[in-house]
Parts: sequence; C-alpha cells; structure tokens
Amino acid sequence: MWELLLLVLAPLTVLVGWALWIYATFRGDRLITCPENHQPAAVKVDARAAATRLSRARLQLTSCSRWPEKAGCAQDCVSQIEEDPRATLVETQMAQWYRGKACRLCGKRISFDQGALHKPALLAPDGQTIEWIASRPE
Repeated sequence: MWELLLLVLAPLTVLVGWALWIYATFRGDRLITCPENHQPAAVKVDARAAATRLSRARLQLTSCSRWPEKAGCAQDCVSQIEEDPRATLVETQMAQWYRGKACRLCGKRISFDQGALHKPALLAPDGQTIEWIASRPE
C-alpha cells in the first residue's frame, strides 16, 4: 500500500516543485528593450500560466507600459526574458545601477539588502526623495 502511495506522490511532488520554481523564476516587474522602438518598457509575465504549463510553451505578458496603445503586439520581447529571466528583473537592474554608489544626501553606501536602513531612492528636482519602488520602472 505504501509503495503505491509513494509511486503516486513522488511524481506529483516533482511536478509541484517544478511549477513553483517556474512561478518564482518568472514573477515580478521586468524591464526589457522593446523590439519595435528599441526603448525601455516595463512588463509583467503571466507567471501563473507559465507555472501550469508542462511544456516550454512561449511565455505571455499580462502587462506592458506600452499598452493599451500597442496591445496585441507580437510580444517578441519575451525572448529577452526567456534568455535571462533574472537579468530582466527591475530589482536586478536597479541593484546593478546602484552598486558601489553612495547617497547624495548623507554619503552612506546604498544597499538592496533586506532590512537595510539606507534603502535606494531617487532625488526629485525639488529635493524630495522618492523610494525607487514607487517610481515607474521604465
């Protein structure tokens, strides 16, 4: 009886683990270069749908900063995400941009670490700081 249960649960556990890994890999805001106009665009992948597919079907976007004007495009930018999912994450690109930089106000090193006291922000022309997460990715 236990052997039969193990034969059923083992493949199911592998499939659930694979789906969770796919979901974690493709969720989040991403910054890509639009193939149509070669300008930055912020997109989101339908990570839930990607996680429920068993094959390597092409990813689909759920949003793009160029929509609704360009809705219905060929979504050729998806290949950039498929090629290097981590590199297209906004957080990854921001961390690379801020790496080694210091705050313009106090001179402290900027950190993306969880719980860091000095979080990255943008300085507006009026001197106010805006947390980077509150700004538009593109």
